[in-house]
Amino acid sequence: MFVPLYAIRNWLNPAPLFALTLDKTKAGAAYIEPFFDNRVILPVARFVLRVGKRLQWLQYGDFRTYCLYMVIALLVLLFIPVDLGVN
Repeated sequence: MFVPLYAIRNWLNPAPLFALTLDKTKAGAAYIEPFFDNRVILPVARFVLRVGKRLQWLQYGDFRTYCLYMVIALLVLLFIPVDLGVN
């Protein structure tokens, strides 16, 4: 008597479709994640490390020299005209 109701329940069950979608999404992520890691994130990280190594010599010097660098940087920023678009 209730067999047709269970048949409709099995026929309208969204779980197999969701499981298939989840499997395809995981497979896509397994392909795309390493691609972005290797093509985008790692080159940016390597660049940042290289720039950091190049600028690291600033911190190895005398504290007074470091303060002089800061004063020069502030003076340069003070005298560079910046147009912020506000009149």
